[in-house]
Amino acid sequence: MTDDPRKLARALESAYPGTASEVDQLPNGGFYLTVRRGDRTWVMDRVRGRFGVDELRPDDGGLDTAYRFTTDEFAVAAAELHRLISEG
Repeated sequence: MTDDPRKLARALESAYPGTASEVDQLPNGGFYLTVRRGDRTWVMDRVRGRFGVDELRPDDGGLDTAYRFTTDEFAVAAAELHRLISEG
């Protein structure tokens, strides 16, 4: 898999019917990927060189600087995002 969040977003929409995604590219090469399905929302981003993956939950009070999953590798982060969505 290439390190392309837009391709990942399209793959997620194909793999999980009813899924909508949005990619915000940052000037520094980072990105925010937001995936929504029903009343659930997952995020993956690349900021400061690392990838973060998490599900936004009502009891979180919003996403801050802490992710439940982080890695240096796009493919590993993408696989974790797939896993979270498939379990949802």
